Amino acid sequence: MYSNIFDTHAHYNHRLFDYIRYATLSGMPDLGVSYILNCGSDEDSSFYSAALAEDYDFVFSAAGIHPTSASNLTDGWKERLLELLKHKKVIAVGEIGLDYHYGYTPPELQRKLFAEFMEIANERQLPVVIHDRDAHNDIISLINEYKPKGVVHRFSGSLKMMEQLIDLDMHMGFGCSIAYSKSQPERDAVRMIPIDRLLLETDCPYLPPPDSKYEICRSDMISYAADTIAELRPSYSAQQIIDIATENGKRLFQIG
Repeated sequence: MYSNIFDTHAHYNHRLFDYIRYATLSGMPDLGVSYILNCGSDEDSSFYSAALAEDYDFVFSAAGIHPTSASNLTDGWKERLLELLKHKKVIAVGEIGLDYHYGYTPPELQRKLFAEFMEIANERQLPVVIHDRDAHNDIISLINEYKPKGVVHRFSGSLKMMEQLIDLDMHMGFGCSIAYSKSQPERDAVRMIPIDRLLLETDCPYLPPPDSKYEICRSDMISYAADTIAELRPSYSAQQIIDIATENGKRLFQIG
């Protein structure tokens, strides 16, 4: 069993954890998990994430609006989230970004909200957790404009995009999906990424390991990602990959 795991992107507020949430989280330290960053995707989940962080020493929170939720904002949302960002365990702005895959939200509205959140993050000196789906060019353009610190989670771009993000001092997150048969771009990226820009994540409950007997993912399943990365970068063991990624995450999110 591996130790010192930092899951830098989780959603334990998700309904799939209903009835098992507290049992699951309480068991994480015994499964080698030392830190979890639970990310908000709308106003309610951002506040829920902060509440979870109050209940567990090893859980931290990010507050933000996922791009597919950008059309569902209610009056006063910004003031409420700005107040939430003062919480001592809300250590990042996220999950924010762009998602052009489903067409739920007009791209221009997504870009406006994304820019607004990066301004907030820079003002508060907080890192950002960025969602990017089928929006690579606009993601790079807006990061280049606002130059936040942070991570593009579940990186799925090209090697050229990875190089651009490195030049912009960004990190990239990788999870169990790196072991999927259709994840060759992710594997290509993880072979080449500077080791000090690598973060590990699950995006749980989404994206469990391939051929898993479990229907949902948990933070300890980062071990599958670490095993795969160690196969791709044989100069490191899986535990070394975990330790390096954890130190990268602690440094980025200013933990301890």
